[in-house]
Amino acid sequence: MKASPIYRFDGNDGHFRADNADQLGSVYFPIANELGLLSAVTPDLAGDIKLDQHTFFNQPVAFEDLHLTRAARNFWLNLKGPKATPWSVTGRSVWQRAASGETVELEAGFLWQRVTRTNKKLGIQATVLSFVPSTGGTFEIMRVEIRNISKKPVTFSPVAAIPMYGRSADNLRDHRHVTSLLNRVEREKNGLKLKPTMTFNERGHLINHTEYFVIGADD
Repeated sequence: MKASPIYRFDGNDGHFRADNADQLGSVYFPIANELGLLSAVTPDLAGDIKLDQHTFFNQPVAFEDLHLTRAARNFWLNLKGPKATPWSVTGRSVWQRAASGETVELEAGFLWQRVTRTNKKLGIQATVLSFVPSTGGTFEIMRVEIRNISKKPVTFSPVAAIPMYGRSADNLRDHRHVTSLLNRVEREKNGLKLKPTMTFNERGHLINHTEYFVIGADD
């Protein structure tokens, strides 16, 4: 049986904290900057990233969709070993969703969120900090820290999995198929670039000039 969440607001530092945060059914946090980037993020890293109604990095979601969609930010550890299985820092693998052997702690403040997931059996603890810098551009940062909490070596291959949508929210119900055919993806040195050839909706058919990126780096 999974424990109920215990959450609290600390008036001293203005932070929201919660234990068993994976059981919080309706919590999300806005992260944004004055340059125009608007994001929403939940404890399991769902939520969309956009500039406006016609410029969504990932699939647009309504409040009801936040905890139902599987198209969310994710980061996997492909663990090595005879009985190892892929482990998600957001708890989205099939066996993680079915089991109850992990603890999830949430801390959030003004325009940022930090989630720490611990699996003592695997000896792994993952901390994910999500925020949008106030200057420098329209981008969101997802900082992942993996810690070995066991007394044995842990070997894995890290895999970032960030779904990209790259078009207007109108295309969810209008011209969705043809706009997906207009997407063009290029592999960059440290990630991927998505640049649709056109914007295609009832406002007209126009050449697209907006590019969407996923870039990864270590220390």
